[in-house]
Amino acid sequence: MTSAPPDYTLAGNESEVRSMYFRIFQLYFADRAFPFENSDEQLINRILDEVTRYIKPDDERLRETKRIAIRFTIAIWLGRLQHGHVISNDDVDAFLLPNDQLNERTHQLTAYVEQLVMQLFPTLTAEDAHREGRYVVMGFFSIGVGVEMNRRENMTPLFMNMLAAFIQIVDTHYNKLFNAHLTVLEQDAFFEVFFELMVAAVTSPTPDEGRNRVRLDAAYEQFPLMAELALAVIDDVAERRHLDITLARGAFFEVLYTGFASIFDMHQVFPKIKVALDINYQIGLESILTDMILGMRAMNIEISEYIDDDTDILISDINNSNIPAENTFIWTSMPTSLEFEQLRRRMNVVKADKFEKMHGIKLRYEAR
Repeated sequence: MTSAPPDYTLAGNESEVRSMYFRIFQLYFADRAFPFENSDEQLINRILDEVTRYIKPDDERLRETKRIAIRFTIAIWLGRLQHGHVISNDDVDAFLLPNDQLNERTHQLTAYVEQLVMQLFPTLTAEDAHREGRYVVMGFFSIGVGVEMNRRENMTPLFMNMLAAFIQIVDTHYNKLFNAHLTVLEQDAFFEVFFELMVAAVTSPTPDEGRNRVRLDAAYEQFPLMAELALAVIDDVAERRHLDITLARGAFFEVLYTGFASIFDMHQVFPKIKVALDINYQIGLESILTDMILGMRAMNIEISEYIDDDTDILISDINNSNIPAENTFIWTSMPTSLEFEQLRRRMNVVKADKFEKMHGIKLRYEAR
């Protein structure tokens, strides 16, 4: 819990305070301005260069979003230490292995941070420096840094078991929705996708409901089944951890939803939509439309030249009495972006309808 006493000095859970500052600075400043003194900025940039060498020792380029995130993490960390605010709990110890068990690069980075604390803030104790070094490394992990450092090697069995338990919850709801279980490859992919989410839950345990705006309408337009799965998982976890469901959805929906959509094979989880593509004297147009339609990641599509009993969508230059008007698209030339969007939306509705009939369920929100 964080509070503001009469002198407006932020106090309480120090990791929560730092996380709050990070979200504010990242959102409102990014690379447009740097809200620190020039002398501080020079020191921060030197530390950034040094930290980058531990993260990417082969002089690989650091993505701009990661560079900005690391820079603000360092700036906030230094600012809080300058004002005497240190991490006062050992929560990180339950999830990050002891320093002598960390892999080489992570151990070197932790040692560098500890030495820096003792050099810049000699009044702090060795215990403070030790704790800060470990917190900073976990902070980097929580913002997506550390994949190159084989970050999973540095986590305790407790943390890995927590992550495995979370993936088991995903598997349970995946099975309820799709009558199948996660493959080994999908489970391994989830370890990486949700690693940062779990680390962030350690470094800042209060859900950040403002992190992402929940756009259920957009989610159900694109990947309605992934949105359904994300809501089921979040509501389950919120009930287990006694979290407010609305706040939990705001904090975690976008991460889970996009994570699911990026990992699952749409041909395995989505019902097939059969499209008849038959436009007279337009072989070139048919070829282009085939590529465009098959490029829709959110669909499981089969394209045929023929109209069959199981055809769902017709794209042609003539109508056919066997295909409903709402599923018929008369295109004699290249469709406009609006026309193609109308096709995508209609296919999304067909996909959701077929899924509901196939599994005998009703999605929480209508696909549009």
